[in-house]
Formats: sequence, structure tokens, C-alpha cells
Amino acid sequence: MKKVFLIFFTVLTLFSCQKKENNDSAQTKESDRLLFAVIAMTFRNDYWQKVNYGCNLASLELDVDYYFDGMQEHTSEAYIDQIALVQRAIDMDVDGIMLSAIDKEKLTPIVGKAKEAGIPLITFDSGVNSDDALNFIATNNINAGIMAASQIRRAVSGGTVAVIANDLTAQTTTERVEGFVSDMKKYTRYNVLDAVSCNGQIDTAQEKFKDIFDANPDIRAVFCTNSESAIGTARAVQELGKAGDIYVIGFDSPAEEIAYLEKNIIQGLIIQNPFLMGYNGIVSLYKYITEKEVPPKIIDTGVLFVTKDRLNDPDVIEAIYPLKK
Repeated sequence: MKKVFLIFFTVLTLFSCQKKENNDSAQTKESDRLLFAVIAMTFRNDYWQKVNYGCNLASLELDVDYYFDGMQEHTSEAYIDQIALVQRAIDMDVDGIMLSAIDKEKLTPIVGKAKEAGIPLITFDSGVNSDDALNFIATNNINAGIMAASQIRRAVSGGTVAVIANDLTAQTTTERVEGFVSDMKKYTRYNVLDAVSCNGQIDTAQEKFKDIFDANPDIRAVFCTNSESAIGTARAVQELGKAGDIYVIGFDSPAEEIAYLEKNIIQGLIIQNPFLMGYNGIVSLYKYITEKEVPPKIIDTGVLFVTKDRLNDPDVIEAIYPLKK
């Protein structure tokens, strides 16, 4: 029997997923029910709450418990806190862990420790450089980067192209940049600038893009690898009076990003399925523990390329608003 501190998730939580400090929201629990730890990069934005919704639905269907944790801010040193969260889950002797690694190298040793402790660990969204994880549930980020490159080439005949990245240490970001840059560089009519990082901060992305524009006033397009980089870039494009002149592709689908898409400040969004990542993660851990079913090593949850005129398509509505399913 395990004695743990557990954040209880109920149907109400699906509609009110505000993360609280463990000391405030947790209570002691003694139970033989399965308990999973879900450790995200952060819990503050729309994307991670959709992961949480998926975990919640699966936990209700399977009658298991889980808690959802993450960093307050996505900073360059946040990996230290994330390692501590994984260690805490190991010390609690949880039955399984889902981890979205904020740094693909620095989180690798703690993933190995979970395996040594006999705790199955699944990586989702962003993995580690190790085979110790049971599997990886995510977007095919290299292909997503190639998709962005293809869409920019359809819209822009040539010229300078920028990349505003979230965090150049996370696997998600490095693969998106790799796919985009390698595909764009096949065509000599494009000058692809080195990717710059905003460290997950909207204000930083806004200032970084303005700096890029000052140095490259002829810029034709920009690829933003996550929602914060896209929102910051869109704010800068609007401030510079260049809406519609610079082709902007973003990632994911929080409300502010959708609003910029509707205003034609952002021209396209690559939308992932974080809901499915959360759902499949809980289901994979459950089946592995209860049925000894080994999941596929990689589960690709897919993406959609969405323009303003596709916002009312049923598959797009389902991806953006998973609770309406």
C-alpha cells in the first residue's frame, strides 16, 4: 500500500484546471489504486491544459489516479526543478510517470533512475536522448518543420526567412528547427537566418523579432516553433505595421494565436493534439502495468495545418476544443 500526496482530479477539474502548490491542494492518501505522475514543462498555458484534459478523461475511464505537475516558468534553468519533480515521483514510488522533458540531455539520467527503480516512464511531447523510456508520444516534429517550410514556399517566392524558437535545448524545438531549416536550404532563393530562442517568453519573442526586422527589413517570412514565440512575433509584426506583408507560421492554438490568425497577422498554424498525448499516455501506462502490453516505441499524434478559412472545419474544431468532442 502506498502513502502519497495526491492531487485529485475530478470531472470538475476538467473545467477548472488551475494548478496549485502541492502543499495547498494535496492531501494524504492511502490506496491500492494505480497512481501516475504527469510532469509537463509547465502548466500555465492552453497546450499543457489540453494534455491534462486527455489525462483526466483516461483516468476517469480506467479508474486510476494521477497528479499533474510542471514548472511555474519555462526558463533556461527550469530543468533543475523538473529533475526534482521526477525524483519526487520516484521517491513516492508512483506506478508510472509521464514526462515532457524540458532538456533532452539533462533529463536523461533521471529517466534512467526511474527505470532502475522499476517505474515505467513514458515521454510525451518532448523526449530524451535515451532508450530507457517505455515509449514516446508526440508530434513528428521533423515532419512538422518540413510542413512549415512547404507552406512558406507556397506563399513566398524567395527572400529572407527567420526562425523564432521556444527553447533550443528541448527535443521538440530542435527537431522542428531541423526539419524546417534542412528543407528550406534545399532552395537557394531563400536566406534562412539562424534560429533565435525566446525561452518560452512572449515578450522576449516580440523583442527578438523586432531586432531581426531592424537588421533585415526585407524579411519575407518567419516560422515560430511554439505558441509563445508565435504570439510574441505577431505582436511585433502588428506593432511594426507589417501585418500581411510578413508571412507568419505559428504552432498550437491558444485563443490569442487564433485571434491573430483571424486578423491575418498570423497566416497559418500547425496544430498538434496534446489532448491525445495525455490520453494515450495514461492508457499506455495502464495497459503496460495491468496487461503487460508494451506500447509502440513511438506514437505520432499528428498535426493539422490551419489557415483562417479552415477554422470551422470539424477536425480543426475538435483539435482546438477537445472538450467539445
